[in-house]
Amino acid sequence: MVTTRSIAIFLTSQCPDAGRRPSYKLAGLVKETSDELMESVYGCERDPEALNEKFKIENQNSFCHRLAYAEAQLVLQQNCSLNGWLLKSVEDSSINGRSLKMLKKMKDGIEDRKYGNWTKDEVRKIIPL
Repeated sequence: MVTTRSIAIFLTSQCPDAGRRPSYKLAGLVKETSDELMESVYGCERDPEALNEKFKIENQNSFCHRLAYAEAQLVLQQNCSLNGWLLKSVEDSSINGRSLKMLKKMKDGIEDRKYGNWTKDEVRKIIPL
């Protein structure tokens, strides 16, 4: 089963610097083993952005998965802004897992800039929670 953590690890290993993907030339048994493991974990899709979008769609009703998507998306595209989408996730009653623990995790992530740059007005919408 592919977990949030494995996707985040894959995304950061594939794209340590946004826009630049490292390439490795493997050969022989190492290449065969690597290809087999990559296909068993990620399937045929190996593009980090496509995997992140797939992850978002498959877990669209989960607050913790939305946070993971936003964090990974910021690694992939440093200039993206998902602030409005995350704020709507806080207010949307159809989103599962909006617990105090997860809202605190979001608030702490905002302070640590895990979810990009936030204006003071946007942060104020989270702080009272």
